[in-house]
Amino acid sequence: MSHAQLPPGGGGVGGTLIAPAGGGVGGGATGMLREREVVRTTGKQAIMSFLETQTCYSVLRASGKVVVFDTRIPIQLAFYALVEHDMQAAPLWDTKKCQFVGILTVTDFIDVLRYYRE
Repeated sequence: MSHAQLPPGGGGVGGTLIAPAGGGVGGGATGMLREREVVRTTGKQAIMSFLETQTCYSVLRASGKVVVFDTRIPIQLAFYALVEHDMQAAPLWDTKKCQFVGILTVTDFIDVLRYYRE
């Protein structure tokens, strides 16, 4: 038997999940589902632990500058604005819905370039 340590309350007996030596937890698809559940639970707990120790001010830039893009902004202009303001992401505001509808990140620009290159 192999043992994988889990955070408290993450399942198993005393925080330890006992798995067959051959790999997954249990057998076949059930084992994969249980493994995903364990990974998801562990991830959620790590995020919750981090957020409990932070304040909203700790994630804001020192300048206090906030950049928000309208959903109608051309993609090239949005890219240049992020670069000019030295930001990796900005929220998207939909004026018709009067709400934030997403976030535009540097990764999105990479995805656009990869899409049009193919």
